[in-house]
Amino acid sequence: MNEQTESTPTVSPKTKKKGGKFTIFLAFLILLLLGGLAATGFMYYQTRQQLRQLTQPGAQEELAKREIQAVVQRLGKLVLLPEEEPVVATIIDSAFLATQSAFYAQAQNGDKLVIYPQAQKAFVYSPERNIIVNSGPLVLDNENGTAEPATEGNNRADTTEESPIPSASPAATEN
Repeated sequence: MNEQTESTPTVSPKTKKKGGKFTIFLAFLILLLLGGLAATGFMYYQTRQQLRQLTQPGAQEELAKREIQAVVQRLGKLVLLPEEEPVVATIIDSAFLATQSAFYAQAQNGDKLVIYPQAQKAFVYSPERNIIVNSGPLVLDNENGTAEPATEGNNRADTTEESPIPSASPAATEN
């Protein structure tokens, strides 16, 4: 009987610890993988929801209205605004606009052009910097039927010069 007990291998305490550390590491790795998979799935779901909303025309209009409200709310903290619905456009090519009118000289791409037609006021607002880049009265050009912010060269209401800003400028898009 003594011979049988001697041939049974014994487990050393060091072997148990190595197996325990490996198991903990493996469990941690699996949890990390599951967490990453869950985060990826959540972001995918959110992206699909946003895409579904943007493909519906009503949702696009709602998104544009919310963006306009956000711009007007932030601009309203910096200056008193007229009580009317503004027209908001995003400046896409500030370099081109700066060559067309001094009003846009300090504007950057992504800035917002906020126009109040009845109050005849225009603002260039930078949401990124949270500043009013420029503001001024709106001058109506009766020849072209366009309106432009007044600058030093066109600040008279009876001006007969042709408008330096085309009525459909590629540098600003309406939101």
